[in-house]
Amino acid sequence: MLTTFLNKPLSTVIKVGLILALIGPTLSFFSLILQLNYPSYKALFYALTTYVLDIAVTFIFGVYLSRTSSLSLYKSLKISFVANYPVWICDIFDIYQPLRILSNIGILFGIAFLFKKLSDYKDGKYAIFSIIIYILLYILDSIVSELIATNPILKTLLQEI
Repeated sequence: MLTTFLNKPLSTVIKVGLILALIGPTLSFFSLILQLNYPSYKALFYALTTYVLDIAVTFIFGVYLSRTSSLSLYKSLKISFVANYPVWICDIFDIYQPLRILSNIGILFGIAFLFKKLSDYKDGKYAIFSIIIYILLYILDSIVSELIATNPILKTLLQEI
């Protein structure tokens, strides 16, 4: 099913991705406020940080693919965005904080999609190395989002505003 998106124009793939990427930050915003009693400014800052970093990392991975393979930037960005669709869809679990860890299931589908697509273009070693980069970017995105959102200096600055 994910491969059908690769036949769509890049603008459509990116628009769908921008919409799907809103699932996690939006649900996190409400669950942080309603379940964990976060101040609304902190929940909003977390949601915005998460959204921007998710999109940035997706573009970075697409550029990485185009630079390290024979794929055009156009094709690489499509693959990068479509690989993140399952990640963003699984962010539905962000609605309830204790289940939030389940949102990471989506990366397994993204990895399977990447392995299938990248194996079509290059040998298996290249696909595995690219998947490792994908996983590292995913982890880095998660860590940086959490660090930014929970930074005490930023908390003080935001309270002043």
